[in-house]
Amino acid sequence: MRNGMIRGLAWGLLFLVIIGAAFAAKAAEMEKADETFPRILLVGDSWPWFMSTGFVFWTYDRGSAFRDILPETGRERWTDIGDTAVAGSMITQWSTNEPTATPFGMIGKLEWIRRTLMAYPTLDIVHLGLGGNDYIRGDFETFIAYTPFEWQTIVFRGGPEGGSFTLTFQGQTTAPIAFGASPAQVQSALEALPAIGAGNIEVEEARGLPTYFCTFKGVFANTAVPLMTADGSGLTGGTGPSATVHGVRFDHGWKETWGTESKAEYAFAYAILDQLRIIVEYILDTRPDVRVVLTDYDYMDEGVGGADPRTANTAMANGGHIKLELMNLIMAKPQYAHRCYFLNTFGLMHWWFGYPCDFELISQAPNEERRQTTPPEEQYYGPRGTPGTKGTVSLPGNYPTYEPWTGGDLNYPGPAIAILYDFGKAMNDPKWAKDMAAKGGANIHLHKEGYKVFARFAVDTYYGAWLDLPKVLSVRPLAAPPAKAGNAEQVDFEVTFSEPVHGVDVSDFGLIITGGELEASIEDVNVAKDGSVYIVTVSLGVGGGTVGLAVNDNGSIKADDDDSPLAGEVNGYFAYGQTYKRTSLPLDIRPLALALFLAGCWIIRRNHAIAR
Repeated sequence: MRNGMIRGLAWGLLFLVIIGAAFAAKAAEMEKADETFPRILLVGDSWPWFMSTGFVFWTYDRGSAFRDILPETGRERWTDIGDTAVAGSMITQWSTNEPTATPFGMIGKLEWIRRTLMAYPTLDIVHLGLGGNDYIRGDFETFIAYTPFEWQTIVFRGGPEGGSFTLTFQGQTTAPIAFGASPAQVQSALEALPAIGAGNIEVEEARGLPTYFCTFKGVFANTAVPLMTADGSGLTGGTGPSATVHGVRFDHGWKETWGTESKAEYAFAYAILDQLRIIVEYILDTRPDVRVVLTDYDYMDEGVGGADPRTANTAMANGGHIKLELMNLIMAKPQYAHRCYFLNTFGLMHWWFGYPCDFELISQAPNEERRQTTPPEEQYYGPRGTPGTKGTVSLPGNYPTYEPWTGGDLNYPGPAIAILYDFGKAMNDPKWAKDMAAKGGANIHLHKEGYKVFARFAVDTYYGAWLDLPKVLSVRPLAAPPAKAGNAEQVDFEVTFSEPVHGVDVSDFGLIITGGELEASIEDVNVAKDGSVYIVTVSLGVGGGTVGLAVNDNGSIKADDDDSPLAGEVNGYFAYGQTYKRTSLPLDIRPLALALFLAGCWIIRRNHAIAR
């Protein structure tokens, strides 16, 4: 009798497990409304890496920049993924698909992006931050072949208004050249030197600036050309006017190369453009609903690369022009229309925090909370567009006009409160960190509050509007076994949108059949819940295989509240949901559970009868 009772209890327990699983599934469905979905993929160097991981700038319970900002803007359903960012990485490491260790194994960096986008189909914004390491390191050899000093640039400082200057090459000096002379006049003066001669040098202007590009050619082609010198003692007007000749440098060439509008700078920048284009187009080709935002940087701390703030800031802004040009080139292709944008952030920290904006630490690392110490009445520019002693500064302009190109004030570094210093030492002596920065030991990264401002600006400028558009979140077959409709089986797919939508019918869906010759067709579409979920009924004919459901964006699906189209101006196609595999013996678990329960009851009753 005892063994019989044990067997009966076992059957009953199995029944309870089955029922419990059903309740658990129901509870999971109820919790689905609170689920978060990744929408932003951060790719690139240390700026997106810090924004996502937080590293030492956030405690783990606070999350990262976007995970802090999205709930603050009413978008708590969305989150980001950022392990596809590698601190210190260079553009060619991505464009050449350099192998790296990833959650998917040792694969190329571009393949890493592709697999992440396919593994998380709700991701549809790629926040791409690259180029800073390439510019700061001035690694010309990675991009272009050149000969030292084959390109030389004549630069004027101090705002001269007239007078003349001379140029010297291999001990030979030109006749005085009038300030403002045409490139042809400068070229003639140089060709008159026996050490150069006709046809061996070309002089061009630089976007209307008082700067000349000089390219040695002819007898000097592919040789190490000596550097010219300039004498600007004959210049007049301005403040301490001078003339200088710069060549190409291999290292941190801010002071001698960047910001001077040199030919080398242009060649380097366009080489960067070509490499970035490879990365962007690869990403856009992965899925039709993905947008790429080319992000940049902001004014860094004083002393970066040994340059004065205006030179360093101008150099960074010049680099941004290349990303803007790349945006236009990519968007001109029909398949990439409305899918690539540039986020202009030059001067953003000046506008948000004001300048100057020094700080003191009020908590230990890793949070390193800061308090502003510069009195508002002493700020040159107040925060968020309010006036200071020198007036106001503007936000950097963005799509479509990008006016003004630079916000803030090019003459100053980033506000101290927004810049990351060596927090281990700065906790005890913030002045030490500032002194180190002034000597060239500056930092090129933002403090956590700076990155949060960066994230908020991205959301306010682009991401927020895209995140608010209707989007397919998931497609999955319902757990129930196929129903019978005549001689055909039917399986229901649940399609979940980010918000209630209308205009959904059979024409909005397609079938993806793999692994066999299964015959299937879409029979019906019915709205469920509040209009954010639709049930698509698929009839299964003869044959076996796996069937998946694709959502085709034909323009008919629109949001209930504002009639905005699915995914906006891009293609909201979605074919990345769960699939249903046709089995030879469909099994309905409910009759089985009932049979097991009744069998258990019968065994218990029978054992009791035998015992009596």
